[in-house]
Amino acid sequence: MNDNAQPALDRLLEEIPVRPAPIGELLVAGRAARRRRRRATITGIAAATALVLAGGVTSVQFLQSSGAPLGPADGAASTGDGAVATHTLTVRSTLADLPLAYTEGALIEVAVVPAAPDAGAPRGGDPVEVGSTMSWTDLTAGSYLITVATRPCHGNCDYLDPPTDSCQRTIDLTSNTEVLVTIRWAEPCAITDVSTR
Repeated sequence: MNDNAQPALDRLLEEIPVRPAPIGELLVAGRAARRRRRRATITGIAAATALVLAGGVTSVQFLQSSGAPLGPADGAASTGDGAVATHTLTVRSTLADLPLAYTEGALIEVAVVPAAPDAGAPRGGDPVEVGSTMSWTDLTAGSYLITVATRPCHGNCDYLDPPTDSCQRTIDLTSNTEVLVTIRWAEPCAITDVSTR
């Protein structure tokens, strides 16, 4: 710094007012900013909720106006009070006496899919051990495709290989029904013994 600048800096230092920091003002401004941010977040959440609700209402109105059935499928049996009669489908599994086995074990996967495209969503579950019995309740009368597949364990049964050794069969569900699935390692399974109760 040269000698000419020093007097100018001294003069500026004397002209600048020195006072205590405005901590109170800063705290008030910070609280106001926090309230604005909280208000904006709540407004955003409320707007998103309103959009989701409006989308749901619009979807239902569209389905009603397009003529898509929202109630039971045509031909579904109903009870005397207007409720739709439902049935239970039970799938038992057994292992055929074969010398071959998956070294790390295997589970089976069962899915039940309505044959009619508008009859509802497919139903399945987590893979289970062979010998398990699975039941699906509240099924309306109609045709259902039962698909069974073996899922070999990959290292352990927390990790499964893709489905293999599969089989499928369409059944007409008119009352409570039980089917038997015979699992054969490295061969397609078989769905047999359809019995009604």
